[in-house]
Amino acid sequence: RRFAARAGTVEIDDHSVVTVGNRCNNTPSTKDDRCRQLLAASGSISRASQSLNGSVGFDLVVVADSRLVLHGSRLLAASMLVCSGGIVSLEDDASLDASGRGCLPGEGLGHGGRNASAPEGSCGGGGGSALGLGGAGAEFDSSYVRACAGAGELTPYPGFGPLLPTQSAAGGGCGMGPLQDCASKIKPRGRSMPSAGGGLGPGLGL
Repeated sequence: RRFAARAGTVEIDDHSVVTVGNRCNNTPSTKDDRCRQLLAASGSISRASQSLNGSVGFDLVVVADSRLVLHGSRLLAASMLVCSGGIVSLEDDASLDASGRGCLPGEGLGHGGRNASAPEGSCGGGGGSALGLGGAGAEFDSSYVRACAGAGELTPYPGFGPLLPTQSAAGGGCGMGPLQDCASKIKPRGRSMPSAGGGLGPGLGL
């Protein structure tokens, strides 16, 4: 379920590195620069070092002391930390992807609302609110679209500072009957989903 690697030079050539599962338990951190800490320490990556003060856990950690090269490769994980003490090179459509690996429907701070009185599958869950307000869940047919479930509550996030916030973003609301059954009914990406998307404010800093 986890992947960790460290070397002076790390090159991943035309491969995909994939961890399993979602992550919804990351909380606001102290804004420590974990890459700087790991690069300053010697030796292999311990299990304890794969987290940030116990508030942020990483499923994938790659540390290159001098040079990191991803050539046509994909790193897919719910929460990842990728560090280099020198050169970083992403070549030929290399990507780092955490899409769809955060909080599940009905989970997380500000998760989307649901209409418990609506027949199963008739009302989409509301969008989760993370830095911006999510959209309403809706019911529809060929002649109308009508809101039937609210967005998640907009909650304040810590200031950005030098690093991005680490709080896990909320999932959408569950639109597939009882909340405890929602995760088991989620369909693979690319097919219809039981929840609306989340809200992200006017911009994202990288």
